[in-house]
Amino acid sequence: MTIGSQLKKAREKKQVSISEAYQHTRILPEILSALEEDNFTRISNPIYLKSFLRKYSFYLGLDPENILKEYNSLKAKETLNTPESIAADEKSFTRKIDIEKIAKALKLIFKPILIVLLLILLVKTTGWAKHKFLSWRSARVKQVEQAMPAKIIEQKKIERVPGSLKKPVRGPQKNVLIPQNEKLILLIKTTDDVWIELRMDGNIIFKNVLKESSEEEWQADENFELWTGNAAAMNITLNGHNLGSPGVGVKKGIIINRQGIQK
Repeated sequence: MTIGSQLKKAREKKQVSISEAYQHTRILPEILSALEEDNFTRISNPIYLKSFLRKYSFYLGLDPENILKEYNSLKAKETLNTPESIAADEKSFTRKIDIEKIAKALKLIFKPILIVLLLILLVKTTGWAKHKFLSWRSARVKQVEQAMPAKIIEQKKIERVPGSLKKPVRGPQKNVLIPQNEKLILLIKTTDDVWIELRMDGNIIFKNVLKESSEEEWQADENFELWTGNAAAMNITLNGHNLGSPGVGVKKGIIINRQGIQK
């Protein structure tokens, strides 16, 4: 009966599994299986192999010395018969162990590198997403502007240009009073492009953009109602009285009557 057969028979008689034997001997299950299969070439170092045989046979209740004598006898015969084959097997096992060590070393080396690459990819992806969002927002703003009324678009364009909100010549004059027997004469001068909607006595008489440095004059019996997208870029004169600018930015429904500008 071979050494492996004796070990396996003793283990089965003891009614323990390979895993249970590993728990008691701390010899890896694959080594225990190799010993029971007489696959001694699995362990290239004879010192380790003898130590495993001694420990495992003692655990199974066999005489370790007898087991080692049988192994030495078997080893001597194998050395005489097939020395080259045994050497090749030992080299193969050693090579396998070396490959496993190299694989573990590569894992340890490449793991932090992989983490760094993932972080770089995350940063680049975040930057790409931010660029896409800014492009989308810019396109969205253009779409919104195209859908806006002309007066709002004009105002938005003016607000984007530094210094485009020009100061009025001066504020509205106080104590303006136009006699009832005089018609109201409204003169508007512009310092920039201005969108204007003007109503005379309740009727729309003008709805367009006055170009920069333009002058336009209108007459009314009672009042004017002014809507504009850039109030700061215009100067209003009523019957010769300089009323200045009606304000800054968008102005809606400004009433101009015989008392001047009514906000």
